[in-house]
Amino acid sequence: VLDDRCRGSSLCDRRGRTQVHLVPYLSGVGYAPTAAAEIFGAMFILGAVGSFAVGPFADRLGGRATLAGVFVVGALGMAALLGALRPAAVAAFLLTFGLTRETPVYLHPLAIGESLGNRRLGALLGIQALFTTLGFAAGPVIAGRIFDGSGTYTGAWLLFATMALVSATAMRATLPFAKERARIVIGETAAA
Repeated sequence: VLDDRCRGSSLCDRRGRTQVHLVPYLSGVGYAPTAAAEIFGAMFILGAVGSFAVGPFADRLGGRATLAGVFVVGALGMAALLGALRPAAVAAFLLTFGLTRETPVYLHPLAIGESLGNRRLGALLGIQALFTTLGFAAGPVIAGRIFDGSGTYTGAWLLFATMALVSATAMRATLPFAKERARIVIGETAAA
């Protein structure tokens, strides 16, 4: 899988970008372009499997807990790419990031409904979709700027993994809508 030119040369630095730039990243660390494209394709296949497989977890654990778990697993996958010179690290990336990369789309409505209720769910999903689109547009630009400034994508991987972990923490730190509503009612009753 690794191109022979990479072994022992400066071509083997840890450059990388997620999704949009995965093939150039893997090629840059020494994978043959065909192998890099196959890894990219496998990521999409695993994304389809993950989208199907996340349902039972969401049914059992709830959307908020499942989404937090997806963020943690995705962060681990991004971090695994830091070791992409080793095929085992790329396999770990595929199994973690690949399986979870599409699942937030299906979990966001559940998590928003559990966190904020369903009364204005359509408007809330519209706001969430706007920020998701902005994030998808900004991510490759940010990764490119980090590489242009440092000559490596290590900072981008760490930034994106950290952002995913912060998202997981925020998701778990908030109270579900029913608990928050009960807390407010109890507070109002105690004040009266």
